[in-house]
Amino acid sequence: MRRNYLILLSILMIVTLTTGLEMPPVKQGENTTLRQTCGSCTYVNITIYYPNSSAAVKNAAMENIGGGYWEYNFSDTGAVGRYDYPTCGDISGTHTCSSSEDPPSFYVTYNGQPIDESRTYLNIFLILLFAGFGGFLIYLARLLPNDNVRDNENRAIQVSWLKYLRFPFWGISYLSFTAVMWISANLGMAYLGSGIGNVLYVIAWVMITTTLPMMVVFVFKIFDDARDDIQFKRDLGIGVERGY
Repeated sequence: MRRNYLILLSILMIVTLTTGLEMPPVKQGENTTLRQTCGSCTYVNITIYYPNSSAAVKNAAMENIGGGYWEYNFSDTGAVGRYDYPTCGDISGTHTCSSSEDPPSFYVTYNGQPIDESRTYLNIFLILLFAGFGGFLIYLARLLPNDNVRDNENRAIQVSWLKYLRFPFWGISYLSFTAVMWISANLGMAYLGSGIGNVLYVIAWVMITTTLPMMVVFVFKIFDDARDDIQFKRDLGIGVERGY
């Protein structure tokens, strides 16, 4: 009976230092206060591990704030991901540490909000969809003629109107890859941190801000070439030979 009691007491000790207090996600780069409960402890030490499992803090003393609550202020939250913080204390005079298999932990995200895995899968699907669609349009654009029909002497003999489909195909593919970059930037911020995420955001913003000027250039190019081709067709109708 006494043995069973000791086993139960040991389990309760480990559970006390394993569960800690549930924490919401921490915004990347901001300070956070880690808490632990142990009413019978005279000390509680904490070790904090980065998401890459290297130690940020080793056996640092937590502050007793009364009522069985202990706190430790932590500010090194530059990396996104899960931080484990196992603790050790003298529960009822017995040195006890939290489980190494399931220690207390908290998450750091770029915006301090929980990561929605279902939305992550949706974003990955959209990246593949837009990238595949953009790549397919590029493939089609490369199949289309880029000039008028020419004879063996390289003289234009007929207007090729299909070449004008190249412009919208290239334009829509550019928009598709802009969407890919924007979604990738959001995923990068969520899982890779602000460093890579910000780089992807800059690339995405450059692509977005250049979209309108590029579309204007495309439209003027289409109208200019169409005007020449219309005149070329008229010249062919009256028997005027043009060599371009």
